[in-house]
Amino acid sequence: MHPRNFFSKINSEKTKLQTTVEWHTELTPLLEQQIVQTHLASFLDLYRPYSENQLGLIGKTKEIWLNEMIRTELQDIKAGNIFLATVSIENNVVGFITCLPPAHRHNKNSSSQIVNMWRQNQPADPAGWQESIRKDVYISLLAVKPFRDPHTGEKIQIGLGRQLIESVEAKITDANALTLDTRLINMPGIAFYEKLGFSTSGERTFGGSNPAYYTGCEKQLVRLV
Repeated sequence: MHPRNFFSKINSEKTKLQTTVEWHTELTPLLEQQIVQTHLASFLDLYRPYSENQLGLIGKTKEIWLNEMIRTELQDIKAGNIFLATVSIENNVVGFITCLPPAHRHNKNSSSQIVNMWRQNQPADPAGWQESIRKDVYISLLAVKPFRDPHTGEKIQIGLGRQLIESVEAKITDANALTLDTRLINMPGIAFYEKLGFSTSGERTFGGSNPAYYTGCEKQLVRLV
């Protein structure tokens, strides 16, 4: 992705800042620290109004839960199981996205019409139908540090989340769908994804999350041949 420039409201001078997205194959100690800090800042701000009970956490504080979540994600990144991209402002990481490599989605909960037709017709060659089903990239985490107007204290949206989502679409070209799970109480997040073209399932998730607390979001990608 090419660097982007914008005029920021996060300081009184409204300086022109540059954002850059970078994909990483290795984690340095500094980058790992920045990822943890970004994750905690993003999600503690997002879930500040909600209690541990509302979040479905049993015997854990939000801080412990978030630390466990990001540490597990970092281990998967190091093992090469998950892709990582960061967005930086003036070389400082302010957001990141993690996602799984493209995979055929043909599980029993799939809403794909192709899958349902396959189940009904039971073709002789099961290998063939798998190639006709969309391959999706599952986004496991998207976190952006909160920015607030220094005068009003209101949260400022400067498009970093959108830039990270678009970077996945541009980078992983063999996928034709993006999927993710987000909490049902995360109404701003659901509105954000819908604005980017995602639809919510309302009844199931994609990553095995508890549907009592999460909803699945999916965006079909149009690839030009």
